[in-house]
Amino acid sequence: MRRLVCGTHGHCFDGLASATLFTEILEEIEGPLSTDYLACGYGPGHQTPPDLDGDFNALLDYRFVGDQRLTHYFDHHGTAFANDEESLLFQKKQATRPEHFVWDPQAVSCATMIQSHAQSVWGLSLDRHRELLAWAHKIDGARFESASEASSRQHPIMRLVCVVEKFGGKTFLSKAIPILRSEGLLALTEAGFVQDRFRTLAPQYQNYSTRVSARGHMEGAVAFVDLTEAPVNVVTKFCQYESFPSCVYSVLVAQMSNSVKVSVGYNPWCQQTRNADLGKICAAHGGGGHPYVGAVALPRDEVRVALELGRKVMAELNRAQQEGAQENSAREDT
Repeated sequence: MRRLVCGTHGHCFDGLASATLFTEILEEIEGPLSTDYLACGYGPGHQTPPDLDGDFNALLDYRFVGDQRLTHYFDHHGTAFANDEESLLFQKKQATRPEHFVWDPQAVSCATMIQSHAQSVWGLSLDRHRELLAWAHKIDGARFESASEASSRQHPIMRLVCVVEKFGGKTFLSKAIPILRSEGLLALTEAGFVQDRFRTLAPQYQNYSTRVSARGHMEGAVAFVDLTEAPVNVVTKFCQYESFPSCVYSVLVAQMSNSVKVSVGYNPWCQQTRNADLGKICAAHGGGGHPYVGAVALPRDEVRVALELGRKVMAELNRAQQEGAQENSAREDT
């Protein structure tokens, strides 16, 4: 049996959904495959490119790797290419096999991008995964009604999201994807290993929310949160907007288990225009992301450097917001 090595964005619901859909699509085209999943990350410890040694080698929802063995690539990050050389290599591969190499930074989620491509290019329907696709779109695009809904852990799928973000490495992907393919999203939320993992996380999420409120403050249009006084075990992406609803952006510096992370985000419920590309800002400092969210991960002993970077990004965001407001005012005057 031929072997697929499927690298996807690890600890990410969209990465999980993308790998599920892609595996199913490739088996429809090529027949049964033996699949190894890789959980790809962006921080320290993920600097070595994934080992692509299968008969088919795919990277999904993750930055491009200039490996000649790469046979399929699907991504929607604006910061997918580390340099012009890799961008040029992707373009060459895309020109040769456009059905195998797809990059669309306008796509809300990688999973829905893959689904659209499969339908238009290969005529494959993924209707039975409608719920999985809808949630990938909602989560990756922050399509929630409020910050409170986005931070809630009452819905079974939001509990699954918490588990994926904490435990979604290679072993988890190998257990979860077969369930998603054969039984569906609801079955995965009900799986014993998912529910057991969430029970260990629930009190940690409450503690995280309390810390964000206590250690955050507003500076201009930015909510700045310093969580470097103690390690962070879990993260809720949107609770800073619940604590600081008037902010346009957030900059959160957190001490993780193996890194210190600077996370930058746009508040989708602030009802103000975003005047900065957060992914590009983070890419300039060695990270990446989307126009509305990005991050930079540094070695865990570089807390001071991370805090300085966080404050630098905060100043850049406030400057961009002020300049945008001045431009809007000038247009209104004319």
